[in-house]
Amino acid sequence: MTVDGSDDDLRRGLAEMRERSALAEATYAALIQTGKLQSHLLLTYRCPQRCALLHVINLPRGAVFGWPRYKTSREETSRASSPDGRRKNTEGGEGKWKARAAFAIDVDDDEVGLTCDHLRPMGITKARIEADIAAGLADVVVRRPR
Repeated sequence: MTVDGSDDDLRRGLAEMRERSALAEATYAALIQTGKLQSHLLLTYRCPQRCALLHVINLPRGAVFGWPRYKTSREETSRASSPDGRRKNTEGGEGKWKARAAFAIDVDDDEVGLTCDHLRPMGITKARIEADIAAGLADVVVRRPR
């Protein structure tokens, strides 16, 4: 039983989240494929070498976080992932990670993950993302805290 009172509530909530996830993924892919990502983009986070790490997209149903496809070295890929994870999330099982997207409402407030081969996995908070948007920033270079 769930805190709200029923397993049905939990099932409905999970089904809604899966629907939002599919919509976010399809919309992000379509914006990239049609070259229209820029018209919906609020903010891009980049590594110091300029790899895009996260796109924050404005859609009528809410903000979407889009993680562009990226590459990691063979060593980093082996160190940081399992064979099952690589099969599911990479192109060909190597270090070419697939793009993914999710509505901001479905992403943990404490840590929105960022990674590429130049920047070991790290996170930023939704509060920081909101502050960067409020400050009018469009492109932010992130560095790992020392």
